[in-house]
Formats: sequence, structure tokens, C-alpha cells
Amino acid sequence: MERHKSYNTVFISTFIDRKNIDHLIRTALDNNQTLSILFIIVNQTKSELILPSSTHIDFLQINTERLSLSKARNIGINYLLKNEINFEHIMFPDDDTTFSNVFFDRYKDYINSDENYLIDVYCFRSSNLFKPVKYVEGEFLNRRNFEAAMSVNMIINYKTFVQVGIFDERLGVGAKYGAGEDADYYIRACDFSHHRFIYIKTLFNFHPSSSNKFSKMKLKQIINKYTTYGNGAIFMLCKHKMYFEAFKICFRAIGGVIVALCKLNFKLFIAYGFAFFSRLSMFVKCIIYSKRLFKHA
Repeated sequence: MERHKSYNTVFISTFIDRKNIDHLIRTALDNNQTLSILFIIVNQTKSELILPSSTHIDFLQINTERLSLSKARNIGINYLLKNEINFEHIMFPDDDTTFSNVFFDRYKDYINSDENYLIDVYCFRSSNLFKPVKYVEGEFLNRRNFEAAMSVNMIINYKTFVQVGIFDERLGVGAKYGAGEDADYYIRACDFSHHRFIYIKTLFNFHPSSSNKFSKMKLKQIINKYTTYGNGAIFMLCKHKMYFEAFKICFRAIGGVIVALCKLNFKLFIAYGFAFFSRLSMFVKCIIYSKRLFKHA
């Protein structure tokens, strides 16, 4: 990697699954013929990756111990900030993200260096969106549209990235509050970038369907997943004084209880019940201790 080289985009991906990261690397190598990319891989395993050489992609491997997702990503972020790497945009693909040639071939036609973007995410090997999207091509989004943001679908310009900096290490997989790091990053990016992102449906990547993961989980795992996700989201929203949105997430679990009961799905009925009380407790805690937790005035 040349120190003063400039890149169209940087990928920061954490590596905990060899099969996944190999697939991600291969889809980038096989499909990218147009973009100059710095691909930073934060390796949390004891297995050393043999990284390929490429005309268009410079690979950098940083080895570390097993950390939370946010801490691992921050290692890559701090490397960029410390070494003053030149690039236009940054993305945070998970190791189970994949790309087609469409993303790379269309990128320069739609991405302006002064703007931030959200793109579509499809379930792996399907034409189904990973989550429902109500926005149209080119629509401006702000902090109120946080539910559209995922780590894997944000394209953030350099100026915004430098201002936002690192992920909140209290949030994300493996952290105290196991979700919400992506929406937190998105909201902070909105606050530093004319309060907007642009939604681009023409660009997209792929991610494994969450329904496939849940179908294989035991009750205890589902309870942990629902409570962890809800608590992280509530903590994140209260951090940004978005109390009404946090309150809605509490009672979304009640909707899940009713639907599960109607479908006689007692596993989800129990999981949503636990999630409701856990989320309500977290909401009350965030209100009472807001000054200590978030330094609110």
C-alpha cells in the first residue's frame, strides 16, 4: 500500500468466520474492475489470512484478539485516522456481506464525493430486500430515518467520517448493549453532514436473511437476541434524545406478542414477552440516569 495513494472507497470488515471472509474477498476481487479500494480486514482469529494481490484493491490485515464488533471496527478506523489515508468514502461490510459487479460498475455514476448514501441490501441469493424500504431513488433522508441504516449499507464521505470518528463501543454485537451501533453512527453522521443521506436503490449488496438465522435458534437464544437488540436500540435512541421512538420500540414487542399468540407460536410469544419487560426497564433506566449515561444537561 502506497502511503500517499488515494482511494475511491475504504472497506473495513471484521473477520471471525473464514468461509465468510473468503467469499466476501472473492466477490470484491471478481467483480471490481473500476474502483480503487483499500480493504482493511480486522482479523479476530488465530488464523492468518493469505491475502491476494490485485490491481484495484489493496488489502491490509490487522490482527487482534476477539473483541466486540464496534471495538474491532474502531481498530480499522483508528488506523485510517492515524495514518491520514486519502479516500473519498468508507463502508463497513460484515464478513458475510457479498457484492455483485453491479455495485462496482455503477458506483462512479451515482456516488458524489460530497454526499453520504444509503443503498439497498438484498438477502443472499435472492431478489428479496433484507428489510422493507419505503424510500425512492434519490430521496433525502435524515436522522428520523435511522431505521433504514445498517452498517453494511452506509457509504460515508471522508469529511463526515473524520467528524464522526469511531463507533460507540457500548453498542453492537459483543458489547454491553448488543445493537444500535449502526443507527448511532448514522445519526451522528447526519448531524455532521447537512443533516442528510441520499437513498440509492440502484446500488446494492447482499446479506444473509435474518429469518434463516432465527429459524435455527433455541428459545433462550431468541430471547437473548430480542432483548439485546431492543435494549441496544432504546439506549441509542435515548442517547440522541429520541424518546418517542424509543418508547415505540418498547411497545413493538407487545405487537409481537399478539401476532405470535394468534399464530400459536409459543416460542416467539415467550420471547416477545421477555423482550417487552426488558425494553421497558431499559427505557426507564435511560430516562432516570440520562445525565450519567449520556451526559445530558
